[in-house]
Amino acid sequence: MIIWTIEGLPNNGFYQKNGGIIKERKDFDLDEKIYPGVGYVFHMQ
Repeated sequence: MIIWTIEGLPNNGFYQKNGGIIKERKDFDLDEKIYPGVGYVFHMQ
């Protein structure tokens, strides 16, 4: 499973505390602005 979010947002700490590891990066175009994105991967058991 991967969850995409904007890099630097406060919610990213939640993902990291719950085992999320940054696996991928890509830019998001929102309202004609470019934001750096990160994809957190969670390993399912």
